[in-house]
Amino acid sequence: MMKRLSAVLALAIFAPMQAQAIGVEFGYASWMQDNSGTIAGTTVSPSSSSPGMIWAEVEHPVPMIPNVRYASSELSIGGAANSLNLQFNDFVLYYNLWDTLATVDVGAGIRDMSGSAVVASVSNAIPSAPVPVVFVNLAGKIPGVGMTVGYRYTGISQGSSSVSSTELYANYEIMAGFEATLGMRDDSVNFDVTDGAIAAKSSGTFIGVMYKF
Repeated sequence: MMKRLSAVLALAIFAPMQAQAIGVEFGYASWMQDNSGTIAGTTVSPSSSSPGMIWAEVEHPVPMIPNVRYASSELSIGGAANSLNLQFNDFVLYYNLWDTLATVDVGAGIRDMSGSAVVASVSNAIPSAPVPVVFVNLAGKIPGVGMTVGYRYTGISQGSSSVSSTELYANYEIMAGFEATLGMRDDSVNFDVTDGAIAAKSSGTFIGVMYKF
């Protein structure tokens, strides 16, 4: 939690330095997950949870210097004998290639993934490990209604290991500076631990609010 708050505060401190030239966004959403997966060849019981997601972005008009995005989320599956609990912290640098009625953002960064996996009642700590990821955001504004719909992807696949987050979202302006967001998110991870392979998937709807200035 301290890592998540520190990243958001760092962006908040930096943003006012050039408030008229920089666009800033902060957001929070509740993600209603349906979780499933296998741990060391054992299928774990499906479960549900509703963790929070937070994110912050800073965009600016300076050529050649990338924009900045931070996002944090969680993924948990399983029970007492076999379970997985992961915390994701994404740090992304991206370029805004197009921004009129349509938005095209492309970039790269790291996903800091940490947590724990319980395999056959034996706990395995998953130390903080930065994983390189690519980032794509495609969005379009619907003129006259204050709505934006889009697609966002963060992830990478390397051999038998992969990590990805995919979102389909709709944002609606509810008052000056504030927007509601609603969408579907799908997360998946595949990697090895000491006692075997882990494959987990989490999907469901999310709803939240963001503030832009």
